[in-house]
Amino acid sequence: MIVSMDLRDSIVAAMVSVEKNEDEGADRFMKAFSAAMIKYLQNNTDILYSWVAANPAGTPDPLTTFKCNLRYPNARISSRKNLWIWLDLMSDELRKSLIVPELQVPPFALPPLSFPNKAVAPTRITVQAMDMEQADSHVQAIGIVSEAVVDYIKKLIDPTPVTGSRGPFIGTATMISIT
Repeated sequence: MIVSMDLRDSIVAAMVSVEKNEDEGADRFMKAFSAAMIKYLQNNTDILYSWVAANPAGTPDPLTTFKCNLRYPNARISSRKNLWIWLDLMSDELRKSLIVPELQVPPFALPPLSFPNKAVAPTRITVQAMDMEQADSHVQAIGIVSEAVVDYIKKLIDPTPVTGSRGPFIGTATMISIT
């Protein structure tokens, strides 16, 4: 389960551990910020799908739900001096990161599951400039961004059913929650 304050704490801990270098301090902090965010989201985000399926004889599959996780095997979130550009890059990276684990026996045969396209879901992580300007500390500002990231991810539910199979069962999977 993703919690904005836990995400904030993970990011702050990573940034505190970065030793500031005069020449590349801001870049190193943004890299630590991005890496901590990705690690936290991979380890804590659960995406729940409903699964309604039956075999050719009409017997329903006893499995009715399954979970997916976020994975970022090729995450390329470059640091930017402009927070708004960085948030747009992060939004795009999060949107293309969904994978289905092969934990079920027999495994699922589904087309790639994904978050909805930009026409259906929020297009970007949104942070109010005024909130950032009024933040009393870096920790509070990171908390604001963390809350926006968690809100964004939780709004990426794709209601479009996906047809697939699991062993002898043929059915549909539908994303029902992101926690």
